[in-house]
Amino acid sequence: RDEFPNVVLFDIETAPAEAWSFQVWKTNIQPDFIRNPWHMLGWSAKTLFDSTILSDIVTPEEAKNRDDKRISESLWNVINTADIVIGHNARRFDIPHANTRFLVHHLPPPSPYKIIDTLDVVKKNFAFEHNKLDYVNRVLDLSRKIETDRGLWQACMAGDEKSLSMMQEYNKNDVGILEELYVELRGWVKSHPNLNLYIEGIGDACPNCLHETMEYVGFYYADTRKFFSYRCKNCGAIVRSKKMAGKAKVRSVAR
Repeated sequence: RDEFPNVVLFDIETAPAEAWSFQVWKTNIQPDFIRNPWHMLGWSAKTLFDSTILSDIVTPEEAKNRDDKRISESLWNVINTADIVIGHNARRFDIPHANTRFLVHHLPPPSPYKIIDTLDVVKKNFAFEHNKLDYVNRVLDLSRKIETDRGLWQACMAGDEKSLSMMQEYNKNDVGILEELYVELRGWVKSHPNLNLYIEGIGDACPNCLHETMEYVGFYYADTRKFFSYRCKNCGAIVRSKKMAGKAKVRSVAR
């Protein structure tokens, strides 16, 4: 379809906090012992099905100063235009971490958006041995993460320009493989935002992907009502009609 909501896939990379500690295991670090809070090293994002990947990374000087103000502002500009945001562990990591840096730099809340977390979809529907993005993509024969190690993060924090460039490519690749996973999972997202609400028209396309060809597969049964059920021929999602196909006059009593 020519019309489509602004669906943004994104991923951020962060540098750890620096703190003093008397021990490694089972320790509780007091606030006064936190020398420097964590900060953002970079971010990458893309509009769904757009070949362009947007990205920003701290400069060597910004890295050494732990200064992520500029890249926080550029990420805010992207998130602020999104109708729907997609990430892997976005609800518990990327979004709260991004919001933290927005607040630190006195940026207002971005415009409201819906969230699709592919990690939540994987956990709720499947039983992979691991739910990490790279492992799930490996099992599904999709594109994989770029191999790296923790030394890259240390070099980036020290302001090494080559390492920062490598980090940016690593981050951009993560967004690309995230898109592959989302498209593979799309039909399984039961709480997917209804895309019909974002476009002009009669609103009877697949709510998950806006494909207009669906086939009848039977009925969807609620407690006292039933609805016609259809399968999208593009993403495979099962959808139901808004109009009832039948209604019961009584129901069982909950015990």
